[in-house]
Amino acid sequence: MKGFMYTIIVIVPCLIIGTTMYVVHDWPANSVVTIVTLFVAFVVSMALVTVIYLKLLPFVKTNDDTQDSDDDDTHN
Repeated sequence: MKGFMYTIIVIVPCLIIGTTMYVVHDWPANSVVTIVTLFVAFVVSMALVTVIYLKLLPFVKTNDDTQDSDDDDTHN
């Protein structure tokens, strides 16, 4: 499952940005519409990558109650 998600992290932004570049390649480079379109494509791609990467973070189990009582015992 992780390999699939890492593949999505690479392929989906490439498809989004690549498709956007294909669409705007004939537009004037200094046009506001071109700049806004590219900006939106990059922001959407990076937000998608961030969300997928956060889903890949390992869920670390923390026992706060146990750690607190252990810390109290060692300070006495």
